[in-house]
Amino acid sequence: MEESNKENATAYQTMTETVFGEFPKKTNWNSVIIANGNPLVKTFKSDWFKVDGQLISLEEVWTERANKRYELINKDLYNEKIPMIIDDSTKEKFQSLIDNNLYKEVYDETEVKKEIPFSVTEVDLSIPINLKTMKKFSLNRWFSERQEHYVISLIEHSTVDQCLIPRPLLDLTRPCRLGGRYLFLVLTDMISSHKPNNYRITENTDNYFKVGDIRKTKRIVSWEYYEHKAPQNAFDSKCIWANNYGELMEKLNGFVLYAIEKLSENNGKDIEIALDELSQGKEFGQKGEPNK
Repeated sequence: MEESNKENATAYQTMTETVFGEFPKKTNWNSVIIANGNPLVKTFKSDWFKVDGQLISLEEVWTERANKRYELINKDLYNEKIPMIIDDSTKEKFQSLIDNNLYKEVYDETEVKKEIPFSVTEVDLSIPINLKTMKKFSLNRWFSERQEHYVISLIEHSTVDQCLIPRPLLDLTRPCRLGGRYLFLVLTDMISSHKPNNYRITENTDNYFKVGDIRKTKRIVSWEYYEHKAPQNAFDSKCIWANNYGELMEKLNGFVLYAIEKLSENNGKDIEIALDELSQGKEFGQKGEPNK
């Protein structure tokens, strides 16, 4: 189970159930976590769990051993020289009997419970989520394969939706966003695939993307990506959000068509303006024209 450095676990409460995760570091490595007195119920999101209704209690539970001692296995051997019980105070005196396997180790077990603090945020699933404020998840290695469906593994959804809705349905039906490094990688890949023949990519890495006109050796597009360097970095603070994956792809395709058209006109300035407008919610039609 994934643990965090946070002091409190995180919980989101809907009208019918509560999802929770991001537990603080465990006190005991062999402990288990229970919610409302019951074993955890998994959700569709890894290391996140749910309960019906409200989350009342979250506890870490483990067993501690105490009163360690040794009991005589064969009770018929009991006499003045072979005691029934050997404890710590007499262990040294009767060590030879223990070594000869006349005794078995026994102890008392005590169940220990420790409350796990948690913070609850109420979520109304009927209200569209403001995906512009969603936290980015950590970057995994990205492979394009030059196929538009690659975006499906990069887009972000709310934590509640990830917990309660299986991934295929999640991508088709719930709000999502594509931002930061992922937006940079996807747009540079799509423009590379559709650029006019008289343009060439002069640089295309995880951090740089440059397109120039072969005939005039003029640089039209020059993008850089370095995380956490906004406002110098255009992509770190930009994202596209949509009601579902299909709508997200429409917005991406519309922008790319517009960018390709402006490339043909050697107009890099309009591409930069359009990128800002895209992250502010403007949509570009299937012919590359901005929607009114």
